[in-house]
Amino acid sequence: MLSLLVVERLKGITKLNIFACKGKNWLPPSYGKKSYEELTPQEKDCIDSFEGEESYREVCKRPELFVSIDNTVKALQLASE
Repeated sequence: MLSLLVVERLKGITKLNIFACKGKNWLPPSYGKKSYEELTPQEKDCIDSFEGEESYREVCKRPELFVSIDNTVKALQLASE
């Protein structure tokens, strides 16, 4: 049970970081919409410095979980608990 709670909190923190960085325009507008292979070299540099290729691929598998506004609000609520 404890490990599930830790995983859910980490997802919440990841969502919060993505939301904040997109709001500051620190991530490319195509974040989570393009596969890693489709990114420009500049976009790859940005993604690599933010989270790395492997983590980005996980986001791209489930963009509705990590990139949607509704889920980000839920993440903010989870992070504040």
